[in-house]
Amino acid sequence: MNFQNASTVCALLAGMIFPTAAYAQATAASPTARQTVTEEGFTIQFPTTFSKPARQVQTIKSESGPIKQVTFVSKSPEGVACVMAYSELTGDILDPKKMMESGRDSLLKSLNAQIESEKDDDIDGHPGMSFLYSASAPKAIAARTDLLVAGPRMYQLIYITPSVEARQQPSAQECFSGFKVTSVTTAAPTPEPAAMPGRAASTASPAPAASPMSMATPAPSSTPHR
Repeated sequence: MNFQNASTVCALLAGMIFPTAAYAQATAASPTARQTVTEEGFTIQFPTTFSKPARQVQTIKSESGPIKQVTFVSKSPEGVACVMAYSELTGDILDPKKMMESGRDSLLKSLNAQIESEKDDDIDGHPGMSFLYSASAPKAIAARTDLLVAGPRMYQLIYITPSVEARQQPSAQECFSGFKVTSVTTAAPTPEPAAMPGRAASTASPAPAASPMSMATPAPSSTPHR
């Protein structure tokens, strides 16, 4: 993939820490059962007492094609958030580690956050990374983010709390253990440019019979397209 896309996705990561629209839509009601979302490629079960997740979809333009961004936000009555999001590119991510490292660095810088610990951790057989971090301004947070790359998607699981103590609650483990990649999706092809108005599509016609002159000199061999 084009790593100019990586910087685009990293910028999105920072915005997803407080995905304003989806966060506002997620109510703080306490359901009696854990909320589950199942879509193509994954399933996630949000923590007990967390709200029905709000879903937000956006498409970001990039030089290599559109990037689809889907975000789910579920909140506890105390305002703690469990966020699951993914960015889907137009081709498989060929260097997952570099992508995740770029995402981590961009996220920490944008929040002026300090990393506390991190580890590489395969999740469901896919390359992943998990790290803890905190920030005091402009808003105090203590959070954990897990990144996972599968095919053209980078998944992000984020647990956001106001303090380190809150980050250690059982709901934190529920947020991460409830996620599972069920299949690797195929990247959507970039749309072909539309035909020019008034110009009919070309139709193949039989080649004219070869003349004696053209038969006298062999045609050069074609080079396979790479």
